[in-house]
Amino acid sequence: MNVVLDANVFISAIIRGGIPQDVIIRIADRSDRLFITDEIVAEIEKVLVRPMFGLSAEEVREKITRIKKDGTMVAVSPDTA
Repeated sequence: MNVVLDANVFISAIIRGGIPQDVIIRIADRSDRLFITDEIVAEIEKVLVRPMFGLSAEEVREKITRIKKDGTMVAVSPDTA
């Protein structure tokens, strides 16, 4: 199955776990194919660096690297934006 997830699903998976984390694990296991955009990645990073989440810059970089590794980057077409 081809999947596009909202940034909030990634953030919830990283911060709280639960069902969002289960979805991410399934994608990481390659049961599904994840498509991501620069905009989604930027939003995830913008939120995760907030002090309230307690993640270091290095931890955020590692999370972003993993998301990019597990996904396929696609560009948003002006027709679909």
